[in-house]
Parts: sequence; structure tokens; C-alpha cells
Amino acid sequence: AYLETLHMLQSGRKQTFGGFFSAVPRRATTLFSISLVSAICVFVISTLFGFLSSIVGSIAGLAIFAFGALLSAIVSLLFFLAVPAAIVENRGAVASIKSSFSKVPRNIVGVILYIIITAILFVPSLLTVVGLVLFWLPLSQAALLALYKKSK
Repeated sequence: AYLETLHMLQSGRKQTFGGFFSAVPRRATTLFSISLVSAICVFVISTLFGFLSSIVGSIAGLAIFAFGALLSAIVSLLFFLAVPAAIVENRGAVASIKSSFSKVPRNIVGVILYIIITAILFVPSLLTVVGLVLFWLPLSQAALLALYKKSK
């Protein structure tokens, strides 16, 4: 609901209070599906490489584990723009994931810069709940939507 409201405000459309709350059930299945698929993919990769590294042992096992961690991070990055795709383009889960998988590699520098900048801004916003809710959350989510819109 929050991302949809920010998208509407950025697009110059109005959002009502009722519209904000009606977005929750309308978007819940799609957003949950995206999160579930992403979590399962990262979990399977991490578990598989963790298991393989425990079988191999010592230095080779550490290298396998590091490769699995890197692969998990890459897969997580590929899912990065799936939620904005669902909100901005009003797509289903599968179409949003496909869109994210095609846009992230073409905009990898923007995605990594977004992650770094929002992580840096997150630290001072932790000082107060107000800073987190009124500063970091709207800023980071609006920037995420803008990143998605520019990645077309």
C-alpha cells in the first residue's frame, strides 16, 4: 500500500485513505508470491552450497561456501526490482520477476548505488522512530520507484 501511494503521488494522481487500505488485499498475493519465490531460491542455493562445503571440508569447502554466498547475493539482486514492477506496471508475480531479471543486469550500477546510499542513510535514521518512518522509509521507497521507472 505504501509503495502504491508513493507511485500515485509521483505520477500526480490522488490517493484516498480508503484507497490506501484497499491496496493491501489487492496487492498481497502478488507481493507475497514474489517474496516467497525469492526466499526459496536464496534458501535452496545457500543450503546446497553450505551442505557441499561441509562435505568437502577445509579450504575447498570455504571456497565452495563463499561461491554459494556470492551466488545467493547475485540471485537476491536479480529479484530487486520485482516489487516495484508489480506496483508500477500492475503486473503479476511471474511477470514482475521476469521484468526484474531483465532490468537489474542492465542497471546494476544504479541498483548497487541505491543499496549503498540507503544503507548509509539508514544508520542516522535509527536514532529515532520518527527519523525512520518520516525520513528513511519514504526517501528509500520513493528512490526505489524512481530507479525502477528509469530502468525501462
